[in-house]
Formats: sequence, C-alpha cells, structure tokens
Amino acid sequence: MYDDDGLQAIIVEYTVDGQSYRKTSNSYSNMPKSMGTEVDLKYNPANPKDAIWVNDSTNIVMPLAGGLFTLVGVVVIVIATKKMKNGEEYM
Repeated sequence: MYDDDGLQAIIVEYTVDGQSYRKTSNSYSNMPKSMGTEVDLKYNPANPKDAIWVNDSTNIVMPLAGGLFTLVGVVVIVIATKKMKNGEEYM
C-alpha cells in the first residue's frame, strides 16, 4: 500500500484460531520490511481484528515527538511571560 509520495505502509497478515486477518500500519516508510519478515503483534483475544505492532516505531516516536514539541512550547511561553513581567521586549 503506497501513499501519494510513494512511501509504503507495512501490511501484516496473521491467523488466530484458523481465521486470517490483515492489519495495515498507520505509518509509511521508504524502507519497508521485506515480505516474509516476522513482526511482533498483540491482538485482543475477544476481537482479533483489534491488533497493534509491539515494536512499531510510531508507538514510541509519535508520543516522544509530541512531548518534545509541547516542552519547547511551554519553555517559550514561560520565557516570554517572564520578559513581559520585567518590561523587556520579546523578540
């Protein structure tokens, strides 16, 4: 599965109790995994269609990036507020 930029999503097929399922990743890459590559997957036993990759980089990278941007925003606001209280010009 490709996006508009030619990047490829990872598609995993797995079987639970004889029933086959297919899961497409939420992220795209220009360096996709090869066919037949094994990946760790966790699924809900009550609903096997509900599955996630254990080591999918988006499970870690996206929250970290969001936290970093939030931290930078808070620091900028704190510095701007302190300068305004001291009567200094900001920027």
